[in-house]
Amino acid sequence: MPRYLDRIIDRFRSQEAKGINKYGQVLEQNHADIQERLEHLAQELSDGLMYIEWIKEHYQVMVAGEELRQALSALDGKDGN
Repeated sequence: MPRYLDRIIDRFRSQEAKGINKYGQVLEQNHADIQERLEHLAQELSDGLMYIEWIKEHYQVMVAGEELRQALSALDGKDGN
């Protein structure tokens, strides 16, 4: 089985176990109404957006740092000539 699929399946199993520990049942047995289910989904999506923004911010800092290192390296090379 492809490695990404293995990780995805492991994540689903882990999430299912977490749900059983928290709610005492699998999602299919949950009798919450549609509003409650939509609220849970909205909360999960909000968390995902927060992670995306954090990653975007930190990626920009990493790229800027690499660009600065390259510029400094280029300057060091010119000074030696």
